[in-house]
Amino acid sequence: MLDEVFLRIGGPVGATVLGTLSLAIFILSLVIRTPTSLGIYPNGLHLVVCRHIPFFTSTTEKVIEWDHIESITPTLYSGPNSNSPTRHPVIRIDGVVVDPRTGDKVSGLEVPVYRLTGEPNTIYRLLRFFHENPDERSILSDCGSIEFLRSPPLRERLLAARTQRGKA
Repeated sequence: MLDEVFLRIGGPVGATVLGTLSLAIFILSLVIRTPTSLGIYPNGLHLVVCRHIPFFTSTTEKVIEWDHIESITPTLYSGPNSNSPTRHPVIRIDGVVVDPRTGDKVSGLEVPVYRLTGEPNTIYRLLRFFHENPDERSILSDCGSIEFLRSPPLRERLLAARTQRGKA
């Protein structure tokens, strides 16, 4: 029965074509990269997305000042196909976003936290804290501000989860 199915899809030639196509898609997925960086500064946020495709690189920069931020909400992004079962965490920032090169203004910004190195909850809480406390933003210019992005030890996170579950 297996030989009959194998011959129906093209036999050895079909298997070779399918294997070559799979290998090409795998290599292409390794070559195309999209590094993303989020700069959190005392005057605002700076999101830089680079797309590295062989022989071509495009960079998109978006800047939003703290005073122009209306709301910060966590959400899930499912890609261009909204029926996709895969959901990625995204932080939606509503406000006036400016592209520094062209000067174009957009009404919102989505920070793909699944591409960043920090924990999504930590990044979200950090952005909310500095949005709600403008007088604390000056500490972002200190050398020790990187400590804000470090997540607490696992023991503290488990203890916090237990106490939150008891409150609910």
